[in-house]
Amino acid sequence: MSWVHGLAAADERVRSEALARHLAEISDSGTGTFPSLLSAFLESSGWPGVPDPAAYSRLAPHAVLFLEWERRFPDEWRESWTHSPWTAKELLLRTFTRSGVPEDVRPALVDLLLAMVHRTQRCQDHCYTELARRLDDASLRSQLEAAAAGADERSRLRARFVLWALDHPAANVNSRGWRRWLRDEARPLTRPASAAELSAMAPVAVASMVADLTPGEVAQLLEGLHTGPAARVLAAIRPLRLAAAAVASMDAVLARRVLRTLDQPAAAAILASMPPALAGPRCPGPSRADLLKLMDSEAAFALLAAMPPAAAEEHLRHHSTDALAAMLSRMNAEAAAAILAWLGKRAEVLNAMGPPGSHAVFAALPARIRAEYRVTTVGGR
Repeated sequence: MSWVHGLAAADERVRSEALARHLAEISDSGTGTFPSLLSAFLESSGWPGVPDPAAYSRLAPHAVLFLEWERRFPDEWRESWTHSPWTAKELLLRTFTRSGVPEDVRPALVDLLLAMVHRTQRCQDHCYTELARRLDDASLRSQLEAAAAGADERSRLRARFVLWALDHPAANVNSRGWRRWLRDEARPLTRPASAAELSAMAPVAVASMVADLTPGEVAQLLEGLHTGPAARVLAAIRPLRLAAAAVASMDAVLARRVLRTLDQPAAAAILASMPPALAGPRCPGPSRADLLKLMDSEAAFALLAAMPPAAAEEHLRHHSTDALAAMLSRMNAEAAAAILAWLGKRAEVLNAMGPPGSHAVFAALPARIRAEYRVTTVGGR
């Protein structure tokens, strides 16, 4: 079973061979060696059933390997799992938090925690903050303090949040806890007034107060307010380019929440005024699916192409097959395949695209998805 370690190997040949074996096992049996090892690890923790400490320690490195795989090669990790890899990630991290960390995997988990602090936030990363309470010692705190004094602002904030979580073991550290900490602890508003004072003011009055602030300062003000007041203030900010620049400077998750609350035409105008690479991660989810329809076609396409693939699929899933095919045909094969991988009607869309485009997109799909379809169903062949 040592071959599974090749999934996270730096050597591309080794990784490719391990990935091919992993996918072949899943295709043949619906499961595979690696998923079975992780299931055994969860069972050995006593969830469900009776704990088996010896098996737990023996299998823990495989759980760490899964997390390391996500850290190094997130796209292969996501595309090559039998079900939601984020659910598996959450279960494994919470198992370590609940059942303990064997000494031989402790250094690797510390490295994974610190990598989380320094990277762009990923789904279920808050579980690493919970795990930090299990890993807490002087060495970890020293490394977090160094990160909290670093050059990157987001990394500084995440490191400070983990340190705060260590000092407040009962505090909630999910996304809501993070937003509350940002608002109340990390950078409480004092300029041009406190959050409570700003929330009580008319949005137009607040907008006039921030007119001379930089976009970064306006972004911090919006992040310091609750979602409703922030959306009302954002709607009143003029000119539009200041509102757009402020949203572009906000934390992407917080920006999505504010734009989701904002009137849809106003949200569409702000997103269309932003660089697509910054607008894509900040675009609200499918509850605001009409946003794209409120933009001109070029702005809508640029925004869609810049979204994370799963988010783009959420905005496209209710479109007709022909509309989907037309939109994906304008993208490069890799980008189209990344979105198509999330869709349920892949064969229909590929057939509507037609060759040679459909063939290129099909070839760019993950191997496990290609294996589900007969070549004769794709692109009219």
